[in-house]
Amino acid sequence: MIQLGSDPEIMAFTEMGHVIPAWTYLPREPSPKPNDAVLCYWDGVQAEISTPPAADAMSLVRMIRSGLQRSYTELRRAAPSGSYLQCRDVVYMPDELLRTAEDAHVLLGCAPSDNAYGIPPINIGDPREHKLRYSGCHLHFSTDAVLPAWWPSGVVVTLDRVLGLALTSLGRGLEDPRRRVAYGRPGEYRHHNNRLEYRAPGSFLLASPVIFRFAVELGRQAFTLALRHPPSSLGLPAVEDAMMQCDADWAATQLERHRDLFTPLIGLSSARPAVWWDAILKGASPAGMTNKSIAEAWHLK
Repeated sequence: MIQLGSDPEIMAFTEMGHVIPAWTYLPREPSPKPNDAVLCYWDGVQAEISTPPAADAMSLVRMIRSGLQRSYTELRRAAPSGSYLQCRDVVYMPDELLRTAEDAHVLLGCAPSDNAYGIPPINIGDPREHKLRYSGCHLHFSTDAVLPAWWPSGVVVTLDRVLGLALTSLGRGLEDPRRRVAYGRPGEYRHHNNRLEYRAPGSFLLASPVIFRFAVELGRQAFTLALRHPPSSLGLPAVEDAMMQCDADWAATQLERHRDLFTPLIGLSSARPAVWWDAILKGASPAGMTNKSIAEAWHLK
């Protein structure tokens, strides 16, 4: 059995498009975390949602909507005039905000990630001098199966070559390659026993519940494949450069080239595989999947 989870991040903005720090409308992360609750808290400038394990993608979608609703309600209470949530990978931090914020507010990230390719964590230096902040949509997978000899790094390589490749094409025009320099790089993960946190996906997965659910379903299929077969046996290309550069054209070409492998995976991930093939190759935005605001797409009130 595979269980699913996620801890996506999302940014908030004023009507004029200025970033609203999440610490102005959400509480700090509880410590210790409850094991069975959907949590919403500030993680620097961005809001973070954290879910308990879910047995299926639809249950996870409901949890994410609950977290978004809570975040949106608190945002609108704190800034009622025109404020909104947006899944933007990279934002500039105003100098005044960096200068006056508390130390805890300007720190970037939490514990360092592992990397399947042996890339060491990046030291960005003084966080008050670092003008950018980032968001992502980490996906969690856990299994009660016997773990393969290539766990965990080989499993992460396969997740890159399957899910990472598909999301690079699906996210055409929605991802900012500057994020990859510091955060959510190919091969980035954390793990504990039989639980894996895949940290590469961008926050564009929150653009709609349809996109999020598909990504989770495809992730489940990719994770299942990765547990059964070492990455070298699948005949898929290395994808690190394409993911770093958000190269949707190259990703789409590779998806077409390996259609025999991806067709059944997409078929198991959606009741409308032809629609999703079209969306993946074109990109979610050109396919018309991102033409609503977060509040509209997720039916937030």
